[in-house]
Amino acid sequence: MRDRNVTLTTNGARKMADAITRRRIELGIRSARSFRPETGLDYRTITSIEACRRDNVSRNTLGSIEHTLLESADVEAPVQATFDSMLRQA
Repeated sequence: MRDRNVTLTTNGARKMADAITRRRIELGIRSARSFRPETGLDYRTITSIEACRRDNVSRNTLGSIEHTLLESADVEAPVQATFDSMLRQA
């Protein structure tokens, strides 16, 4: 059975953080606190991921963030590729 967490490399964590922050801002969500209702996650979780203070993130957490960021009709391929790459690392 596969681990339920994704362990990120330092470079992978930075790429993920940059992709999340960039896409969140593109969607007009200016802060992690504002992003929280969209994902259902605590803003501290989102903030710690965006600040690269976590290198081990649950698949459910990433899935919630991914769903929120990619549900827009204008899905950006680099963001999807970043998420796909992170999930393949596990």
